[in-house]
Amino acid sequence: MQIARGLKALRTGAQLTQSEVAKRAGVSVGTVNRYETWQDRAKLRIPTVKAIADSCGATADELETLVDLVRNQENGWWMEHPAVPEVMDPLMSFEDVAEYEHVFANALVPGLLQTPRYALALHEAQGVRTEAQVIASKVDARIRRQAILERSPALHLWVVLDDAVLRRHVGGAAVMSEQIDHLIAMADRPNVDIQILRFSAGAHAAGEGATSCSWAATTNAIR
Repeated sequence: MQIARGLKALRTGAQLTQSEVAKRAGVSVGTVNRYETWQDRAKLRIPTVKAIADSCGATADELETLVDLVRNQENGWWMEHPAVPEVMDPLMSFEDVAEYEHVFANALVPGLLQTPRYALALHEAQGVRTEAQVIASKVDARIRRQAILERSPALHLWVVLDDAVLRRHVGGAAVMSEQIDHLIAMADRPNVDIQILRFSAGAHAAGEGATSCSWAATTNAIR
């Protein structure tokens, strides 16, 4: 979680121990540790974040960024959505304020670019024994996440799709045709860049050989 990383970065940059920060901020050592380790997500409070950051000599810009992240976490639609697991909260919170995101996909269309029918076909295949209403909730969460491409300022999305993504028929020919048309339409947007990595390209460094999907986001947050 960026809030936790930011607070820890401020403390280590100020060469302070958690005990020293706790004393300056007027909170317990346990509270400082909890905020630095992203525990009890629902209990993060703006006054406490400000007190801890101030005790570490945070600048006005750094403080504003941390406060914005807390507000975003408190108000994020995903916090109460039944289809979004808690483990996804840090990603969703950070992504919601990110300036850009870079995705390499070697098997499936990334969630931010999926059509409802493509997403439905994926969830139906992954949860053959899952109730229809649960699957519908998961599809709803995936489509709602795409709203970050509509915000102002819009997220800049850069996607590299492996050839296999387009050749894998998820949901059948009609669903794939609709999905490809959607990709073409999205690629026309000024904030979306889509590239296709052909099989003929051979070895490549698009995903750095680590995972099938990776992303990076930058904000004015603490570095």
